[in-house]
Amino acid sequence: MTVSSVRLIRFRNFSDSVLLPSPRTTILHGSNGAGKTNIVEAIHLCALGKSHRPAKDRDLIGRGFDAARVTVQAARMDGGHEVTVLLEAGEQKKKQVLLNGKPPRRLGEMMGHVTCVIFSPEDLDLIKGGPACRRRFMDMLLCQRSAGYFYDLQKYWTALGQRNAVLKAAQGTMDPERMRLLAVWDEQMVMAGAAVVKKRLALIESLEKLVTENYKNLSGAENEAFKLRYRGCVEDSGSVEETLLEGLMKARKEDIRKGTTSYGPHREDIIMTLSGRDMRVFASQGQIRTAALALKLSEITLLEQQHGEPPVLLLDDVMSELDMNRRALLLEFIKGVQTLVTCTDKTDYPPGKADRSYYIGTDGSGGGMLCAE
Repeated sequence: MTVSSVRLIRFRNFSDSVLLPSPRTTILHGSNGAGKTNIVEAIHLCALGKSHRPAKDRDLIGRGFDAARVTVQAARMDGGHEVTVLLEAGEQKKKQVLLNGKPPRRLGEMMGHVTCVIFSPEDLDLIKGGPACRRRFMDMLLCQRSAGYFYDLQKYWTALGQRNAVLKAAQGTMDPERMRLLAVWDEQMVMAGAAVVKKRLALIESLEKLVTENYKNLSGAENEAFKLRYRGCVEDSGSVEETLLEGLMKARKEDIRKGTTSYGPHREDIIMTLSGRDMRVFASQGQIRTAALALKLSEITLLEQQHGEPPVLLLDDVMSELDMNRRALLLEFIKGVQTLVTCTDKTDYPPGKADRSYYIGTDGSGGGMLCAE
């Protein structure tokens, strides 16, 4: 898959700008705060319907405006694809998506039109951050592999929200009607949650061999084995529904007391070890960077296996974080993958390795400008 154009209208600090990336490698360079990350964020928005950063839709609209539009045009093996995301300010306004100019019946239909893998400094939190970072990694990868997972996850979060509303309203005391409602949402959580758990289990199984090999190649350390282990509410694929229901029943008394759901896929994690030791405790910064990069390269492989073509790779301000050896290994791995690289200094990327470059600057009013070089 290749992205042929990205248009930003009143998005973040860009009033109306168009990027025409190379099918191979494009460098986006400029000072901090000029808007380089906003461009890769726009591509991610058209791939998954949300930013890769913790941001509300309102934050994506340019200052002083009530609406924004992002359009990405991409070429896949089956032809051209165009994804447009429309954002409007206001509490009641909802994000709109257009696929080849037409609104889809359901939001999940946008999955697979544009696929991307983004690697940014924040991705170090995949290793040293909290469980939510690793669940987000699993969910975003699985959504891009299958719209079915997106719908399963939506159903699960809806059921979880309703169950929590019943628990909160009870204030520690459950009457028969609330108990009946609780049982209804337990059933919905189990049905959707089982589908989520099964796909996460299969994902970790597919990822483990890839990340171990990628880490070894990037680090050159034959004695360091990078491993993943799924720590979930269900740790094997047998009788997932029964296990989930049993877990909810065991936690019910405590959930009623606390007014929230303490058990389920929303509490899961991936344990990452290096030579058998928890990386969150023992890994160096260099080992953490290598492990995060190994995860991202494995993500590319899995998406390519799923769709028959690689996603676009977005390297956001990470080249300066890698030593020369890891840079060379990364460049070798991503041959044949369309790549957009953001950096403050164009020399962070090896000379002669990029096919196109843009300078990202600001105009007199602080707005972003794209200047092809």
